Formats: sequence, structure tokens, C-alpha cells
Amino acid sequence: MVVVTGASRGLGRVYAEKFARLGARVVLIARGQERLDEVTNAIRKGGGEAICVAADVVDQQSITRAFGVIDSYYDHIDLLINNAGNLGATGFTWELDAREWWSTLQLHLLGGFYCIQEALRRMVPRRSGRIISLASHAGAFRWPTLSAYSVAKAALIKLNENVAVEAGKHGVALFAFHPGVVRDTGILPNLQADESTQPALLDVITWLSQQVADGHSTTAEQGAAVLVQLASGRYDFLNGRYITVYDDLDGLSEQSEQIRHGDAMTMRVVHCEPLGCKRQLAMMGEEAMV
Repeated sequence: MVVVTGASRGLGRVYAEKFARLGARVVLIARGQERLDEVTNAIRKGGGEAICVAADVVDQQSITRAFGVIDSYYDHIDLLINNAGNLGATGFTWELDAREWWSTLQLHLLGGFYCIQEALRRMVPRRSGRIISLASHAGAFRWPTLSAYSVAKAALIKLNENVAVEAGKHGVALFAFHPGVVRDTGILPNLQADESTQPALLDVITWLSQQVADGHSTTAEQGAAVLVQLASGRYDFLNGRYITVYDDLDGLSEQSEQIRHGDAMTMRVVHCEPLGCKRQLAMMGEEAMV
């Protein structure tokens, strides 16, 4: 059984429909009941099995109730896809509304945490389950003028990495997943520029559009195919890792031991070792031996 948050539109809807077509029982979570009903009915008309629960991921009581409803229908959860999110506050840091900036982090990180926590409370006792949280290169690298989104995704990647160590000992695997610049749904199609568009947001739209024009984009279906791979269990050696739509998971399987026992595909500081530092370390080593 698969739970998808932010499932009433965009990537969440594509992912929910993908798993339903493959025969999974799907639970859709989002705030708007009308849109949820629309997607749920579409899945059912296509022969899939789906229910929906209206809930706000940043409201802990709302999420607790939602997972309680899920319990009344199903006795376990196989997969949680943490998809709920938005682009959030856009602009130079000194021009942003602090409350709007913080609400972006709450949506991605706190909302993700609430859902992860509820899913783990059901997966850990069964020693089985997988959790995939939607991340971004903006979190692994940077995205100036979108600091709220970038910081939120970075925090989500690190949350995934930490919880994976805890949950991996109990048979549960977690992944952070970057879907790429998606051209057919999600953020980009909903960004419209006009005379009132802020310069910072206009720059974002221009950059994303250029990525598409240059052939550096993907489709939602390509991302959904990777999620299906991760859900299969064949790639649990990537537990805690940051995965992208561009990764060859089968190719990575050939390096599973190195990945499992190293820091590959995780966020780490790249250390610089200038000549002066090496000499100092060498001297310290000589002094230690005296």
C-alpha cells in the first residue's frame, strides 16, 4: 500500500496514478477535498484502488488523524512518498517576509517529519517499508533568491540521511529523490510571468525555461519510474542516499559495497588540503612520535 502526500495535483498525482496502474492500493493526502476526490475517482475509473484523506501536513493532529483513517482501511503501509511542497518565498534575503520564509521550511521539513514519523510507527514494528522524500539539487547545492526552498530541501536530505541510519536497523529504507527539472507538471508549468512578476522570480522562470530549451529537463513519468525502482527493494543498499532521476540504479548496484560502506551520494564537506596544511599536519605527526 502506497501513501502519497500532495497527491491532488502535479507530481503527487502522477506518482499516485503510476502506482495505482501497477496494482498498488493508493492513499492520497492533500488539503483540498474536491481535487482529491477528482484524482481518486479518476484512478478508480482506470481500474485502480484508491482512497483519499484531506489533511494538512504541517498540522500534526491533522496528519495523526489521517494516518488513523488509513489504519481503518489497511493493516500496513509499504511506501510513503513525501511529495507535499512548494517553491515558497522568492527574493533577496533582506527583502523577504520572515514568516513566509519560515512557512516554506515548515511545509517541506516539518510536514515531511510528521509524515515520516507516522509511517515509521507502522513500518518499524513490521520491519518493512520504504520512505521516499522529494528533494532537489537546490538542497544539495544552492539556489540564490530561493533560500527558503534550498534550505528546506537541504534539511530534508539530512533528515533522510539521519533517520535512515536509525530505521535501517529495523528493516526500513529511506531515500531523498530529486526529480529533475520537470517540464510537463509540477513547479514549472504553474509559473507564469507578467508585468507584476518580481525580478527574482522572473530570473527563476527564465532559468528553468532555458533548462528545458537546452534539453536539460525530464518528465514526471521518468521520475515515477525511478520511484517504482526504489520501491521494489532491489536498491535498499542506497538507504539514506540522495538519488536523482538521472542515476542509473542498476549501474550503481555494481558498486553497492562501496556505496554501503562509504559516504557516496550523501551531503558532505569537501575538504581542501593546501600544501601549508599538509606540512603542518606532518610536523604535528613528527611531534607526536617524539
